[in-house]
Amino acid sequence: MGKSKRSAARASKKRSIIITVIIIAVLLSLAAGAMIAGAVYGKRISESTVNLPGVHIGEVNVGGLTKDETVAALDASGREDALEGVFIVNLPEDVVLRLNVIRAGAVLTNEAAADAAYAYGHTGDVFADLFTYLRCRAVPTDLSGSAASLNEEYIKSMLEKGAKLFAKRTSGEEYTLDEENNLLVFRKGLNQLSLDVDSMYDAVVASVLAGESECTIPLPEQSVTMPDFDALFKEMSAEPADAYYDRDTDSVVYETVGVSFDVDGAKQLWNSAAILEDVSVPVRITIPEVRGAELEALLFRDKLGGRTTNYWGSTEARCGNIALAAERLNGIILMPGESLSYNETIGERTEAGGYKAAPAYNGDQVEDQVGGGICQVSSTLYFTTLQADLQIDARTCHNFAVAYLPYGLDATVSWGQPDFAFTNDREYPIRIVAYTDYAKRALTIEIWGTNLDGTYIEPMSAWWATYDEMYPSVQVGWGAVSYRYKYDADGSLLDKIFEDESEYALHKEDIDWPEGVDPNDPHAPIEEKPSEEGEGGETDTGGEEAPPEYAPEG
Repeated sequence: MGKSKRSAARASKKRSIIITVIIIAVLLSLAAGAMIAGAVYGKRISESTVNLPGVHIGEVNVGGLTKDETVAALDASGREDALEGVFIVNLPEDVVLRLNVIRAGAVLTNEAAADAAYAYGHTGDVFADLFTYLRCRAVPTDLSGSAASLNEEYIKSMLEKGAKLFAKRTSGEEYTLDEENNLLVFRKGLNQLSLDVDSMYDAVVASVLAGESECTIPLPEQSVTMPDFDALFKEMSAEPADAYYDRDTDSVVYETVGVSFDVDGAKQLWNSAAILEDVSVPVRITIPEVRGAELEALLFRDKLGGRTTNYWGSTEARCGNIALAAERLNGIILMPGESLSYNETIGERTEAGGYKAAPAYNGDQVEDQVGGGICQVSSTLYFTTLQADLQIDARTCHNFAVAYLPYGLDATVSWGQPDFAFTNDREYPIRIVAYTDYAKRALTIEIWGTNLDGTYIEPMSAWWATYDEMYPSVQVGWGAVSYRYKYDADGSLLDKIFEDESEYALHKEDIDWPEGVDPNDPHAPIEEKPSEEGEGGETDTGGEEAPPEYAPEG
């Protein structure tokens, strides 16, 4: 009996094992079938040319669309226009950068978004793609927040611009002198600070990936060097000196401002200041009377006088002499108190000096002389110096009146004597501008300087005929008197100042002597001719005209 029970138990156990094996085999068969089916379906999904169902880009449902259809749908939605915006980067010193979010790669373009939509669930892993597919069927998926590919080159180029702008705003003169408030103002760290582009890039990337719309980058900790206040004190403690004009360099030498300050106090103020904070050091300032900027604004700003005379009909040689003399006058600067001699300035009239023979007066005759014509330059200069209200030191009128200026306002010259000379008795330097226009046969001379009160001069003259003493009805020349008419800035006459007297002779051929008078010796006794009645006539006597002492040149 016991033996039969044991046999039955063994049989039962064997049947259980067989059943279990059968069940496992069935399950494995089912699993294998499922895997085969899943693999097949997953492969279809992986190889599909359309997006998975339920995929969205923002509010646009792109499920089941191809890439091209996805781009078209996104374009039609105006998505890129809506996303066109900026990412703000705030740098120190109020430097603000505005990064285009699409160019920076912080937001996907429509093309990139279409790629991301299709890539979702199309990895090539059939089971992973199947699982993604099933999840999209259950829950719609928005891919607008997919990680964009940041444009490192663009972002760094913008940050480099910001760093340069920061460097510009933190550079400049070591200090400024606030004369109004008696302060010497420094800016701590000026010309010593910089921003690191790589570290700024890391901060921007972190903000972008965190979904932020802007980031602020603080000034990195940097050590700065204190100014050498001891050396600066020695440099600035010079005696105050006025600005002045340097003729050699034709420029203004700026003033020296006397400055004194407490060196130790300046160091304490510096140490207690923060980076890029103004450090205002109290100073004792001594300001010179003449300031450089003011002097520059005044120098040669006003035309004190200007005159153009013409020389139509002059020979080529005379035109050349006038141009050469003008060239030697042009650009001359006279400081206050300095004088100019016309003869010394234009030099002796020689062929070696560039002058040519041209018509000029020799006594009462017109002859070719080397330098003929330069009297027109001296006369035009004389007229201009009168307008400029300058001191005349030497002036002689011509023997005969000239046609290019009113009587009494000319100045003749000859090598040696006579000379024309004047002095700059004004408060500021003057500059002579002289030039010719060959086509117009015109000579222009101007004097530039500084006119503080706006007054001006108009040279004026009056003239009259002069007559022979022996023959009062015979005109032998002209007399003239000249004046400076001085006006205020409004044109009201202030004064009439006597200038000079002039006498001019008429040419011999222009004098109408009585019959019988010798034009070459008009004051010689006239030989009496017996009258038919035998009566004698009266005899006129007179003095002899002195020969000329010089030969004017033009």
